[in-house]
Amino acid sequence: MKMIDAHLHIFDRQDHAGAAVRLRRLYGESGIVHGVVMGNYTLDPGYHDYPVDLLHYCVGLDSNLMNGVRTADLPDLVEANLKKDSCCGVKLYPGYNRIWL
Repeated sequence: MKMIDAHLHIFDRQDHAGAAVRLRRLYGESGIVHGVVMGNYTLDPGYHDYPVDLLHYCVGLDSNLMNGVRTADLPDLVEANLKKDSCCGVKLYPGYNRIWL
């Protein structure tokens, strides 16, 4: 059976490469074949540059991130993320946010 780590967070952009090295080792030891990063750090699609052979990501629509984004810009930012091969979905936070889905 192939296993996927379906929810992980990588916050330190400076260490994406180091995190990938550690995850490759840990995933190999655990039989995990792929991971999905929850992209709740920023809506900037340029930030999410994970190695696609190891990780994909969901763009996170956390209300804390959206507070600094003009409502008119939000659809374009989400679309730009979804157009990336490494983006596999949108993460919503109904349990944390005080906004309607």
